[in-house]
Amino acid sequence: MPDNGALTGALMLGQQLERYRWEDQFTSVRATNQLIADYNLLGKQHTELMQQHNKLVEGYNKLHGLALESEAERKRSASLVKELTEENRRRAAAFEMLQLDLERVTNELKLLRTRDRQQNPDFYRFSDD
Repeated sequence: MPDNGALTGALMLGQQLERYRWEDQFTSVRATNQLIADYNLLGKQHTELMQQHNKLVEGYNKLHGLALESEAERKRSASLVKELTEENRRRAAAFEMLQLDLERVTNELKLLRTRDRQQNPDFYRFSDD
């Protein structure tokens, strides 16, 4: 015949095990809920980080575009400076040539005046030249 004490002990042990199972389920549900909450929080943080990243990329792209424009402008300016420097050099050379021509013409004019003075001294009697 079964022992009532053993049966009672087995029932108590069964009830205790059932309570442990319920506690394990509740603990598991709480842990799962915490994991879900953590996952949702991580999702929000990920979204915020992606938005910040996109803003940074947008800012970088704007700065990169400005840098490219600035570089293009610098190249245009350098090219213009080179052209103007060359034009200035050409004009300086032309100016030198004109000064030499002026000096030559001035000397020729002096020579012609001197000859004319020698050939026609009467025309220059009253002049200061």
